[in-house]
Amino acid sequence: MGDVLEIGGLIKFIFMKKIIAIGVLGLLSFGVYLVWPSAEMEELGVVEEVGEVEEVKLLETIAFESAGPTDGYEDERALIPELIAVEKWHQVGGPIGEQGNFAGSMVRLWDGGYRMYWNDSPDGGVASAVSEDGLNFEAEEGLRMETLNDGIECKASHPWVVAMDDGYRMYFQSEYDCDSGGDWFRTKTAFSEDGLNFVREGVLMEASEENGLERTAHGRIVQLEDGSYRMYFTVSLIGDKGPDDILGATSVDGLEWVFDDEMTIEFAHDPAVVVIDGRIHMYVGFLADNTLHLVSDDGYNFELVSWTEFYDENGNRFDSIWDVEAFQTEDGNVYIYAAGEVGGSGPTQGQIIFGEE
Repeated sequence: MGDVLEIGGLIKFIFMKKIIAIGVLGLLSFGVYLVWPSAEMEELGVVEEVGEVEEVKLLETIAFESAGPTDGYEDERALIPELIAVEKWHQVGGPIGEQGNFAGSMVRLWDGGYRMYWNDSPDGGVASAVSEDGLNFEAEEGLRMETLNDGIECKASHPWVVAMDDGYRMYFQSEYDCDSGGDWFRTKTAFSEDGLNFVREGVLMEASEENGLERTAHGRIVQLEDGSYRMYFTVSLIGDKGPDDILGATSVDGLEWVFDDEMTIEFAHDPAVVVIDGRIHMYVGFLADNTLHLVSDDGYNFELVSWTEFYDENGNRFDSIWDVEAFQTEDGNVYIYAAGEVGGSGPTQGQIIFGEE
């Protein structure tokens, strides 16, 4: 089910068995905003196309340690020497909101407009804001999902929300065993008829020896033309000392998921997906300091498109961009929302807005 993308000949050992995950029932302060690179932006040099990029397939598996450490975004890019195209996105507004609100998820509301859900670190849960255009947001009171703090769940965060026929389903990252010092995550779900008041459904994906996963974390979902759903989410494998990977899964109802046989892309994390003209575009964090753009015609097989760079209003490149979200509004504009850091100054105060000037 899909091809694994080779990362410069450095591929971690992967599991090759199919796993079934059963669902168990039981900005305002967000976004770096980026606008989809238009033809006009290409003419202005916002997008740099440097040669053609072919689909990369898994050819061999070798130990990650053989690569040695990476130091900065240029060293990371050297792991994929065949990828030389670069997209550039520029800040046009912000910051907005408070520091600590990030990992946003956009959804189109059934009664019009949009809602963004995000990880609200200051208040400990998932908060939200509404917008009529995807650019200007009004924060909503309270939390859409509170951390249980029940001795098991110590943090509910990183939501990804999908509009269903009868309401909205929130998938979120549930952190547990926080006192151990490790990042231990499982995926949970909650459902809401109005998008504001969510009722927990239970654990959706649990890491275990049976499925070979050490944790399941931040992801995204897109609906295919046949009505089925594709989820792409961050995972790490038991005993794997290398970086996280992104795994895909398929579902017909959003609750029972069949995992892919192979990773969608390795050394990557925190995916964002948006469908544009029938093609699925994915943006992922790659190792520590890069963002990759990929594209797929079927939701299973992805091709590398370009590296993605982000610049502030003074033309300074963001050293780090994380937890991106990609979304297309009804008027055809495509935005990416993310948090970032420029020049070692620390995370942005609130969120930056990038858009077409």
